[in-house]
Amino acid sequence: MNIDKYNALAKDINNSYRCPDLLPVMKTSLLYITTKTVAGSELANEVGTNYSQGWQLYTDDLKTSPVLQSGCTLLEAEFSNEKSSLKIKLLHDDKYQVTRYSSESGDIKFESLVYYDQLVKIRRRLRENGQSNARYRFWYRESKGRWEAMAQQFIEFTGEEK
Repeated sequence: MNIDKYNALAKDINNSYRCPDLLPVMKTSLLYITTKTVAGSELANEVGTNYSQGWQLYTDDLKTSPVLQSGCTLLEAEFSNEKSSLKIKLLHDDKYQVTRYSSESGDIKFESLVYYDQLVKIRRRLRENGQSNARYRFWYRESKGRWEAMAQQFIEFTGEEK
């Protein structure tokens, strides 16, 4: 189904059920993705000071900060700024998968993608400056006449409500 037909259908269904978020309206864009495997000692270089927001899950805590905590075992983390996002996942031992999503440059360019943004509530103890939600972007690509999920991207913490 092409995206224009899908969006028309989504709007009709949302209006019929008087539920504006029943089916998301999709937007088209391109996305660059770069993925690599690095050692734990290289993570600080990957994150650097390039990101304004982020969260990290350690073996003993969950933090919201754009800075990695040293001396702790990181399980997963996501960071973002206006132009790109970074996702880090522990693979095994001291090896991490680092994936960078960007609208400007990267190793692999995906065109004709569609996405929608969704707000996700965050725990009260993690909220700062009235930011009660995290915005995620869900990416899809067309394959054999249907849209299949491709990526989930952390965009920002926000005080915006649905």
